[in-house]
Amino acid sequence: MKLIKLVLAFLLLTNKISANEEISKLNSLYLNGVLDKNTYFKTIQGMGIDTSNEIFQNLFDLFSDNVLDINSYENSLNNLLSVTNNSEVENSTTKINKNDINKHITKTYVLSNCKGNSKLCSRLAKDKLIFESVNGQVSILKSSFDELLSDVDLLRIANIKTLSKNNNFDIIVGIAHSKGFIINFSFGGMIEDNKFEMIDVSVKAKNKELLSGDLVLL
Repeated sequence: MKLIKLVLAFLLLTNKISANEEISKLNSLYLNGVLDKNTYFKTIQGMGIDTSNEIFQNLFDLFSDNVLDINSYENSLNNLLSVTNNSEVENSTTKINKNDINKHITKTYVLSNCKGNSKLCSRLAKDKLIFESVNGQVSILKSSFDELLSDVDLLRIANIKTLSKNNNFDIIVGIAHSKGFIINFSFGGMIEDNKFEMIDVSVKAKNKELLSGDLVLL
């Protein structure tokens, strides 16, 4: 979503590597398991990013859930670092739109007009699907699947990815089944000026559609 005390100390002493490169190297170390989460948070805090800040927490969660790719995550961290520096250095040349960074929208949807597997339709109809947008990046909260994952045949969330085209996007959540295949939940939506709306959902497994339906805002 990555940080190491020894590397940070070396970077600070040599002063030869930019903040962007520091964050990239530290993220790489975290991803490769060299650093644990506590060390990562402590070190990035030392770089000037407040890890208790809601914005950072949301960015880290999106990255951990594979919603944000590493480049988008690192750019966002550098934006946060720049905001901090701007508040301390009067003549800073970096300008960040704080209103955009602080933009955090949460919406809850339910399934409607479900067609397909009646059992799965019934299960999903009971769940509240919670989506959030942070700085224009829309994701679904993993907690939306807690009830569904109580089924012994559904093992875990295997992956989450977002596909975008113009103002439209699909959030695809892959859930591993006990029989070895993946069930893909595809949530379609659209976003404009950092305002998003969820539209529909489709569930597929083994190249077969199990259900489709609309998403209705609560």
